[in-house]
Amino acid sequence: MGTVGAFCMVVPKALGPLNHPCCAAQACRSACADRDVQVLLIDRSVNNINSQLVWSGELLPNGSKALLATMNDSALDPQALAERVGSGMFAEDTASRGLGMRIEAMGPGYARLSMRVRPDMLNGFKICHGGFITTLADSAFAFACNSSNELTLAAGIVVDFMSPAEEGDLLSAEAREVALAGRTGIYDVTVTNQRGQIVAVLRGRSHRTKDKQVIPL
Repeated sequence: MGTVGAFCMVVPKALGPLNHPCCAAQACRSACADRDVQVLLIDRSVNNINSQLVWSGELLPNGSKALLATMNDSALDPQALAERVGSGMFAEDTASRGLGMRIEAMGPGYARLSMRVRPDMLNGFKICHGGFITTLADSAFAFACNSSNELTLAAGIVVDFMSPAEEGDLLSAEAREVALAGRTGIYDVTVTNQRGQIVAVLRGRSHRTKDKQVIPL
């Protein structure tokens, strides 16, 4: 389990014992003495909508109040930042989650999302409605163009459908940054099925807003 998007919560021991050992917090545990508060390492990684307790242990002197200590955001490298943005966006993205999408990978100017074709996504020809395929591609486009945590919106898309998707197919949409000039970006998205066949391709044009973050840092 990665700790990207994680944070530590320090609480008084009086709240009760919390014993969930995890190697991810070993550095914290070994660096601090046995005192009167404990640390909780909370995972907010990609696809993890609800915070999960992964470790607690004795930590820090003199803790009379609950204290929230976030990770050092300013030290995030582009990869870690992209993953953190992906986690934050996905937590708020009701549409993508409602369609069963998952984030498979995030990176600078890059995103890969997946979606299983459900029976309620089929059109009158019993193949996946093109709107759902487009939505998957558009979501991947959105995650890729916002990966630097600068709020970016779609200005236009063009979609070409290459082959049908059927019930049960696992579709994967891979979005890559092609060009970025000023506030305008160009992104290409390829949607494939589990056999590697190209289902659709999308080209998106993005517009980056001024001085607005996707998630607070």
